Amino acid sequence: MSEEIKVYEIYFRKYKNKNIVIPLFSITGLTSLIADYLIDSFKMEPIAYLNIKEIQPLMYVTEGKVLHPYTLYFSPENSLMVLKTPFPKEDYENYLKIFPKIVDALLDWGERNEVKRFIALDFMPLEEGEETKVHFITEEHLTEEMTRLGLEPYSGVFSSAGTYLLDECMRRRIDGVLLVADSYIYTLLRMVLSKEISPKDLYEKIKEANYDQEALIKMVKALSKVTQVEIPVDKLRKVAKELGKILVESLKIVQKRPPGIVL
Repeated sequence: MSEEIKVYEIYFRKYKNKNIVIPLFSITGLTSLIADYLIDSFKMEPIAYLNIKEIQPLMYVTEGKVLHPYTLYFSPENSLMVLKTPFPKEDYENYLKIFPKIVDALLDWGERNEVKRFIALDFMPLEEGEETKVHFITEEHLTEEMTRLGLEPYSGVFSSAGTYLLDECMRRRIDGVLLVADSYIYTLLRMVLSKEISPKDLYEKIKEANYDQEALIKMVKALSKVTQVEIPVDKLRKVAKELGKILVESLKIVQKRPPGIVL
């Protein structure tokens, strides 16, 4: 008799309406910024981390305390969980290789701990003249609920790592939702890639657009509706200004990014 022995947590089962928020790869840092904002707003505690051997080990250190780069945070007051990921300095193609393994590990853990819903965050370029909206992509039985919450159903071909998450959620019969907000910063970055504007002018235009505060606030409000958790937005405008520091790094990544990768 040589059956594999596994440990199953029971602590999290007592919490209802559990949601896991997953920030997808973003060269602008917008998704990571929202994840950090949620962790700080609810004073979340780290509860687990993903041991990803395919990437070079990185460690966050705060006041001498070490934290793994892929850490899961939890707020028992509202049953909300957030995956904190490192700023995406690794190349996008490598991210696409490891993301399915991240999803599989999280879904396995989520199934054992009766997580209700997985919610991925992403951004896409705001078309000229259009109003900033938050779109949703999800399974058919959830579309009516998302529309009722005031979110915009997405139509068309969508290229994102989040589509793998949705496919796996459907296969496992777990509720999965991909939220995609229109972003003017993404529009500007696309213009840089197409050489309509220079990287030198990009930062000034981002400042003129108030660091995409509207997109960030609308995404957080949409997330609040989907999770049924009241997420404060009063400090988000101030946090959005810190995005400028991250975007300096993004500029370097954009200029090195291989052709053919769609924002």
